Amino acid sequence: MPPVLTAKVVPAARVALEPMGGRLNASKCHAWSPGTAEPPGLPPGFWQQEGLLLLGTPHGEGLSRGEDAPLPVGQTAVSGHLEKTLASYRAFLARLEQVARDAPPKDPRVQSAVLLLRLCGQGKATHLLRTLPPALTRRFAEDLDAATEETLESLCRLDALTGDQRRQLRLPLRAGGLGLRAQASLRGVAYLGSWLGNLKGVRERCPPGVASAETFRAGERAWVRALKDAQASLAADGVHLTEQGDVVDVTPQTPWNWDENAADVARAQHALTKALEDKRRTQLLHRLTPENRAWVRSCGGAGAGAWLNTAPSTEVEKFSDGDFCAAVRMRICQDVHPPGLRCSNTYATAGQQAGTYCADELDSKGVHSTTCMVGGRVTRRHDALMRLLARLLRAAGYQVALDGDGTWEPRWNRPDVDREGEQKRDAEGNLLWHHARLDLRLEGGPEEPTTYGDVVVSHPRAASWVTAAAAADGATAREAARRKRVKYPEDKVPGAKLIPFAVEAGGRWDKDATHFLWRAAGRAAQRHPGLAALGGKGVDAVFASWLGQLSCALQKANVACLRSAGAGGRCPAPEARAEGAGHDPGEDDVEGDDWITEAVE
Repeated sequence: MPPVLTAKVVPAARVALEPMGGRLNASKCHAWSPGTAEPPGLPPGFWQQEGLLLLGTPHGEGLSRGEDAPLPVGQTAVSGHLEKTLASYRAFLARLEQVARDAPPKDPRVQSAVLLLRLCGQGKATHLLRTLPPALTRRFAEDLDAATEETLESLCRLDALTGDQRRQLRLPLRAGGLGLRAQASLRGVAYLGSWLGNLKGVRERCPPGVASAETFRAGERAWVRALKDAQASLAADGVHLTEQGDVVDVTPQTPWNWDENAADVARAQHALTKALEDKRRTQLLHRLTPENRAWVRSCGGAGAGAWLNTAPSTEVEKFSDGDFCAAVRMRICQDVHPPGLRCSNTYATAGQQAGTYCADELDSKGVHSTTCMVGGRVTRRHDALMRLLARLLRAAGYQVALDGDGTWEPRWNRPDVDREGEQKRDAEGNLLWHHARLDLRLEGGPEEPTTYGDVVVSHPRAASWVTAAAAADGATAREAARRKRVKYPEDKVPGAKLIPFAVEAGGRWDKDATHFLWRAAGRAAQRHPGLAALGGKGVDAVFASWLGQLSCALQKANVACLRSAGAGGRCPAPEARAEGAGHDPGEDDVEGDDWITEAVE
């Protein structure tokens, strides 16, 4: 349309819409034409000299000049809009930090802020990355990523992030990260994915030949070069598209080449993003030490990072600010103990070592703290998971007996043997046995066998696990479950089934445990009319809720172990006695020498 006729468009559109009950919003009506002066007779603000926004995407002056490109873009308008969007995002981050500061201290402030950052902040730039060529959004995406990292460091009281920690936090939760995806590294995927998912529609709506296979082969248009550059970048990372639009990790014999008869590729961006993130995770794992590699693997898998995705709606799901920050630090391999600390867990009040400290040196990553059997914190973690599992499974209709006489299975008793392999006897000559008392006994009705559940939490960084844990996902939980099955063989108890609820300290569950929980979630969903009406989505909702609660309970218990072991600061030494446990011979009272009070706020 000639620009001189612009003034007649709005009145004509108003006349056409009125019979249908439609009305124009005058404040959203604008016009622009590349390289054209403002025509006469237009209302103030109607003509946009720099370009305009169409469905949130800037259009303006550029190489294609808006004449025949499927997506005309203008550098001036684009730059201005990206700067405006970045400023808006930074303002959002500042308000997020302010809300966390101003909220009541006992509220889950940091947990809520990080959840909002993940769910509300990260999506603010998605439509721009999908509609603008990657070259135009590089600086914008890098600045957005930097702003996100600064806010996370501030909210979670993190040390300055190392390169590997940045790479880890950019991974999705299922891969052991924090789910704060790097917009800079995914902008090419977003742009390519938007084209792949809408190619047929673009060709139908554009003039003939504009988005044809010949145009792609010629490669003269800027947007064509942008798409080919995105493909080449993915290929350099080992991510390829076949002729049918499938994502593969090897160079295909017939790669995607934008043929005329090519159909839309559904969920292309999702598939490309997942493949690229899998590659990035593999690259990160190769860079890490065996200990950190084992830990990152442990933090991935179904439900392992669910505590980061759970709304703090119940006490089980709520984190205090300190606990949440400590859990985030531990997840991304930052130090949770400074050098020189010794374990302040104390032995029980009975026995030769009663009242003395463990006093082992604490490692900076919290391995000793979360595995130390002195003081009972590790046992409390186990018991917390056991009680939570019992509550969840009762909601699924199981009759649940907890650790005690109701879970004793004498057919799994084992002889108590000495070093020579001979069974021990008591003072009266009776044979000694290890009685098999498991954590849970589940009765699910006539459709299920009696099921015994036993909870075990293992640390992949521990010396006995680290080699296998660094080599494969879930190796620690898988081996712990295998040992439980060896200890309690099902063939000795016909009609019964054993489920080892084996979980790694990072949060990864053994697949048999998650499979059982998913089936139990199905039972729970069927007992609720509203959830039953949702079918599979109801099961998914229950399962996700359960994994979230278990994940929160585990991570809060891990932090409790850290606090208990590190409460004494640097002072405990081997054989030192805890406060209130009495004095060693010759020990004098020193006024004001209460190091526990000084070390714990």
